[in-house]
Amino acid sequence: MFRVEQVFLIHKKAGLPIGHAVASAVAMQDPSLVSGMLSAIQDFVRDSFHTSQGQGINRMNVGDLDVWIEEGPYAILACVIRGIAPRELRDRMAEVLENVHREYSGQLDQFDGETTPFTKVAEELSRCLEHRYRQEEKTKSFGFVYATAAIVFLLFAGWLGWRAVQYGRWDRLVNTLREQPGFVITSFGREHGKFAVRGLRDPLAADPAQTIHGSNVDPADGEFHWGGYYSLDDGIVEQRAKSILSPPATAILKLKSGVLVVTGAASASWVKDIQSKALLVPGIHSVELSPELNPGRLAFNQAKAQIESSVVKFPVAYRRLLLSGGALVCDSARSLMWLFIACAPPVRELMRISARARPTSTCRGPGGRW
Repeated sequence: MFRVEQVFLIHKKAGLPIGHAVASAVAMQDPSLVSGMLSAIQDFVRDSFHTSQGQGINRMNVGDLDVWIEEGPYAILACVIRGIAPRELRDRMAEVLENVHREYSGQLDQFDGETTPFTKVAEELSRCLEHRYRQEEKTKSFGFVYATAAIVFLLFAGWLGWRAVQYGRWDRLVNTLREQPGFVITSFGREHGKFAVRGLRDPLAADPAQTIHGSNVDPADGEFHWGGYYSLDDGIVEQRAKSILSPPATAILKLKSGVLVVTGAASASWVKDIQSKALLVPGIHSVELSPELNPGRLAFNQAKAQIESSVVKFPVAYRRLLLSGGALVCDSARSLMWLFIACAPPVRELMRISARARPTSTCRGPGGRW
């Protein structure tokens, strides 16, 4: 003789009740409490004995009550039975659970705690409320059931609380890594009894060990799997540009939305090289030079400084320059030519062609050879 007193439909992943059916004249337990307890027991068994996802407890005994559990892809069906139920009840449970998955597969897959789409599922669950009496049973006290449930709940409450604290610490660590430049977290969860963090890390990003050390988590409880990539974060790209371009101490490099802004002071040759080399750095698509680093102005200033520093000395009582003085005049003439190029754009190309000619060992002036 037996009677199915209550039927619970519990979401497998969330551990929340979806539907509940209860026989008449039966004191009803809180569906949320029972659902949480059953989910906690299943998780405890899987974590403790390392069983696969499809394996778990299919029957529990609590005093005069038996709890039969049938597990599906998205939901768990649990029947609270008083007495000895026949094997046919297990077949009926499997049939009901299959019907629920067939009719509500989409709602179960996207379940967010809202049970409104499952208002009619109680009719299907009531098919499991079977009973077979020899005679009318007297109302029995459920004090023992409540006491047993309270003991089980207290035992697992501590374990669940400790696990929730541990999960919260790891979740905060992952969020901290997500906010740091140079990190991309692709997945986070538990694998083989440990927390597993997978993602990408730029070589110039901060050392994750420092973040882990300050997060109050035990590194032995988790595994980190990093793949390499180049971050396009402005701070990371700016560090990479300074490392590759090796700017002088007087030059300042700043990156703004993919544009490398160069200010300060630098040589004309370095400025010329940076305009092509900077575009090879991932994350830089253009270079913006400050006015004082304009290539034409740098050439002008260099030629101007050379001319201003040149001093031509004539020998005493001698009208001709010495050979060294002639070479100095030739260098000054070339510097004047570059001044002219910088100041006269229309004839710049012509002067560049002239500048390619090899200078002879001597220069000629209006009066002949110097």
